Amino acid sequence: MSELVTRILAIDDDKMWLEQIPLIFEDYLVDGVPTIDQGLQAIESSFYDIILLDLNFIGTIEQGLMFSEESAQPIAEPMS
Repeated sequence: MSELVTRILAIDDDKMWLEQIPLIFEDYLVDGVPTIDQGLQAIESSFYDIILLDLNFIGTIEQGLMFSEESAQPIAEPMS
């Protein structure tokens, strides 16, 4: 039987931080991307259990909060 691995997506424009995240979460599968656009592509192509999102991207009008509002879509209706 295969073991389920928790998948984490880190979206941050700080390259050093993106390199450190897999070291911090060494027991998890971590993908890191430096832009919101790449983060959206990753979410569209894969399922992630956890998303670590930088709320302030330097040199861009995009912000993590805008991204989280755009991508917040219910996957299923809540059970009663």
